[in-house]
Amino acid sequence: MKKKVLAIALVVGALLTGCGSKEPVSAATFTEKAQDQGFEVIDMTEYEDIDGATAALFAMNDDDVEIMFIEGEDTDFAKNYYELTKTEYVNAYEEGSSVHTDVNVGNSQKYTVKNGDVYATVERVDNTIVYVETSADYRDVVKSLLDELNY
Repeated sequence: MKKKVLAIALVVGALLTGCGSKEPVSAATFTEKAQDQGFEVIDMTEYEDIDGATAALFAMNDDDVEIMFIEGEDTDFAKNYYELTKTEYVNAYEEGSSVHTDVNVGNSQKYTVKNGDVYATVERVDNTIVYVETSADYRDVVKSLLDELNY
């Protein structure tokens, strides 16, 4: 009986570990998915002075929703960039009647905050970061693209 319980626990543990891992998207995939959803994507890599970034893309749609995608040299770069962006959002929006989530699973992190009419999120998968600050009215537009990217 103990062997059966141990075997089940190992299988469940393996499944949970695998479920926490996400696949980062490339700059090319981000561009394709964003354009499919009506965003214009501009490669800002040579204009953004971000040490450790290998790609920096700026996506904007007709509603002025602006999303930034950054691909870093390694996971440490992305973790540090994520923490800096998250801290900015915490300091700017976590006062009063804000609602926020903070999730760290496997190779990904996600922080979202809604405060009044502002919606902001920063998400990391391995060495990539996606972040956005926009009107809460466009939260579903942002979520749709992030879902398409599996972020």
